[in-house]
Amino acid sequence: MSCRRDHLNVVVTGQAAHSGLLLDSYLRERTPEGRGLLLQEAMAACGRALPIYREAYARWEGSLGGELRFVKRVFRTKGRVVVGMGDKGVLENGVSLHHTYGLPMIPGSGVKGLCSHYCGAAWGSADANFLPTGEAHRVLFGTSNERGLLLFEDAWLVPPTAAVSPLQLDVMTPHFSDYYMSTGQTPPTGQQDPKPISFLSVEGRFLFAIGCMPSEGREAQWLSLGLRILAEALGHWGIGSKTRAGYGRMEAEAA
Repeated sequence: MSCRRDHLNVVVTGQAAHSGLLLDSYLRERTPEGRGLLLQEAMAACGRALPIYREAYARWEGSLGGELRFVKRVFRTKGRVVVGMGDKGVLENGVSLHHTYGLPMIPGSGVKGLCSHYCGAAWGSADANFLPTGEAHRVLFGTSNERGLLLFEDAWLVPPTAAVSPLQLDVMTPHFSDYYMSTGQTPPTGQQDPKPISFLSVEGRFLFAIGCMPSEGREAQWLSLGLRILAEALGHWGIGSKTRAGYGRMEAEAA
């Protein structure tokens, strides 16, 4: 381990252009200062990756179509979004990044999970067809034995016009560290020292895309329902971690 750290100390990361690679492999010291420096370097790397990412984004957006019908909508973060905070890594908190380009993205599995849960909880309370056991929910999202009609693509970050990083430095400050570390054996008293923890969150615009399998000419109807559910879920619940603290809310831009 010491040999590896000696080599890391001579690696020049000032021109790195892949924030994910930095976060995975280039933590020099497991100290608050070392983690803070790594987060700053990852933010800068996002800005350097934008030129090639813009080309990749254009290719991806152009690939949506073909035999399947898609509906696309851009959503803007209302504050900060944190997706992938629980991902394993060298830091305590992760962030979901595109594997190839290192820019923030939202996995399609997470988008589908949010929409399915919101549909069952919010819409299902008014119409039993949208409960997880209901017919409309089954048609839209499928079951463990049957595929649904809607397909949820990964949501890609819309490239900003300026070379600014969508990653933002954020901080949370647990006040009862002893309580959490002792799994409840130590009471959460006011005498414990708060310990700030830095992490990365995201600001920007994301393009969400929902596709629909052939459905006897009713694709537009199902896509419209899927987009309504997505817009409500992002606006009312938010996506990702720390939604109870106000993170994850997004609003649709005009079509």
